Amino acid sequence: MLRKLIPSEVVANVRSIDYAAKYKAGFRQLMFDLDNTLTTYQHSAPTPELVDFIQELQAIGFEVSIVSNSTRKRVDPFLQALGVRGRASCKKPSAKALREMLHVDKESVIVIGDQLLTDIWAANNLGVRSVLVHPVDITTDRFFTTMNRKVERYAVKKIRQKHPAVYDQRLKSRYE
Repeated sequence: MLRKLIPSEVVANVRSIDYAAKYKAGFRQLMFDLDNTLTTYQHSAPTPELVDFIQELQAIGFEVSIVSNSTRKRVDPFLQALGVRGRASCKKPSAKALREMLHVDKESVIVIGDQLLTDIWAANNLGVRSVLVHPVDITTDRFFTTMNRKVERYAVKKIRQKHPAVYDQRLKSRYE
């Protein structure tokens, strides 16, 4: 089970990813988590910077979608304002909603999120590349996310014990 929590890569934030290189490598669809990946819980609509960022990704050629465990009331304003497809109440780590959002071969998809127990686990359940980012602002986390982060720290401790090379290579920068 611990292997399901290991991301393909870890970066500081969504802007730290070399999207041109990802596109050149054959990736065509980006599935982003919303809260604390693209924005904080404090924002009820996308900032102009987020709109520009999504448009830059679309200009490269990516299909961009949002896959969130948050409610439709929370997610829909972002989908409409950004002009992207997406799904609320995904129930990650289940991959069902992500599978339904696939429009390309799984080898061409990247799931990007801030939590191992939801985003990364769902990506691994689907069998796609996963990128773990540092949360935008954990002080805005909701109750369940705060609880997930506590369980996540325990899981990371176990990964460090059982898979030290993987921990050092992928997770150390995020958790130390």
